[in-house]
Amino acid sequence: MGTLYIFCPFQTFWFMTIKRSHHQRVKIDDVAREAGVSTATVSRVINGTGTVSPTTQQRVHHAIRSLRFVAHGSARGLAGSKTNTIGIVMPALTTFFFAALIKGINESIEEQGYTLLMYSSNSPASMIGGKPLPLGDHNTDGLIVFTDFLDDYSIQYMFEQGLPIVMLHRTAPAGLDIPVVAFHNEKGAFEAVNHLIENGRRRIVFLKGPEGNEDSRQRELGYRRALASADLPVDENLIRRGKFATTPAKQAIETLLQEGAHFDAIFAGDDNAAVGALEACRDMDISVPGQIAIVGFNDDYMARHVSPALSTVSAPIYESGFKAGTTLLKLIAGQPVNNAIRLETKLVVRDSSRRNGHG
Repeated sequence: MGTLYIFCPFQTFWFMTIKRSHHQRVKIDDVAREAGVSTATVSRVINGTGTVSPTTQQRVHHAIRSLRFVAHGSARGLAGSKTNTIGIVMPALTTFFFAALIKGINESIEEQGYTLLMYSSNSPASMIGGKPLPLGDHNTDGLIVFTDFLDDYSIQYMFEQGLPIVMLHRTAPAGLDIPVVAFHNEKGAFEAVNHLIENGRRRIVFLKGPEGNEDSRQRELGYRRALASADLPVDENLIRRGKFATTPAKQAIETLLQEGAHFDAIFAGDDNAAVGALEACRDMDISVPGQIAIVGFNDDYMARHVSPALSTVSAPIYESGFKAGTTLLKLIAGQPVNNAIRLETKLVVRDSSRRNGHG
């Protein structure tokens, strides 16, 4: 197996400066002077430590942007030197999804002599005005960006500096020629909801993912399209946020039931949310699939082991990681790549959505 290194967030960072001209580099002192504050204040704003007024924070952020100053979590190595390392920016590891994803990336790069350097956090990273990013051309040869865990400014800056980048499960910022690896989310969601409709379900809940999540938006489009194709109205009250997580999804379904909402099926957005929906139904003595059918998305390892076994849309999680890794290595080698890789999904029908023993 390849080697996996993990960076965890820290409170103290070294600062890497960026060229302002051929003879001058932007320093933290320049940012402080531009904003009319001390260097200590600039440091507190960047690191998120101490108390700084909103007005002062805005001045510092404006100075950082105007001077194009970038804070890095590590200044080891020289930009442009080969590291035989690729980086990934992603949320904290908590699910089977990420385990399969990382396995795919790692196995795609190890035979080429590369190692994986991972920055994992509970909140998105940014090179300016937020949690500094400890990955870049100073310690990686290329970067994989998962969903929205790195802001567009940082992506654009790295792209303009020539760092090879692959987007994983999100499109690139407007105007940037960056490869994207993703699922056919809308098609998979359409098939899941259409399956529920074909089995007699008419009032179908949709549990959205985290705010701003692109996979969630695409799955909602599939949900809406399936209802429209069956001439069924969309009840906006049945669209709630499950955040691709068990507890928020359980709470969302419990709230709907307490409100007296009528529904006979749930398209949970992903398998973690589906498990939360299952728990809510079980706790309130609701039969699944007798009274409410449930379908998830991803086909995580746990999907076949919960009771009842979870119907879901099988998504090639491992393959998406593998494709992201091989695409990034091609970019690093200067080889042509496919800029829009969409991986097929497949509906898997199990007991949570069968009616009278039929799929």
